[in-house]
Amino acid sequence: PFLQLPGLPEAVIPGADGWLLRRGLKFFEGSKGAMNAARVDELVRSFRTNRDVTGPLNFYREFLQNLLSKSERTRLMTEFARPIPVPCTLIWGDKDRFLSERVAKKSHEQAHCKVEWRPLPGVGHFVSMEAPDRLVAELRPLLAP
Repeated sequence: PFLQLPGLPEAVIPGADGWLLRRGLKFFEGSKGAMNAARVDELVRSFRTNRDVTGPLNFYREFLQNLLSKSERTRLMTEFARPIPVPCTLIWGDKDRFLSERVAKKSHEQAHCKVEWRPLPGVGHFVSMEAPDRLVAELRPLLAP
């Protein structure tokens, strides 16, 4: 896949004034125009050089590697076998094109604990960028003493 090609994504993503990154962010948006344009511009500006995008790209590279490598999946499943000892809540945008509802709802299987499910209607993959006020409203009662 494109992300696995050495150096190519780092060369392409910051180019053309961040056009590709901006398009990618908009693609995963739940409702057209939901993301604050100034925030998107600010994020895109923070990825101006090859070096700026390497860390985030490595996250997705590792994600893909974990999917493709049987030994890495086995290692992760061993790690995931330990129950998470604290309350877990999954706040998920129901228009997420990256993490499907079926996969998101199975999170409790890997957490080995109860996971409270809180879908946000009309929100895509980047919940904090699309619906920050709704995210805070969901988090506030969970974090209150």
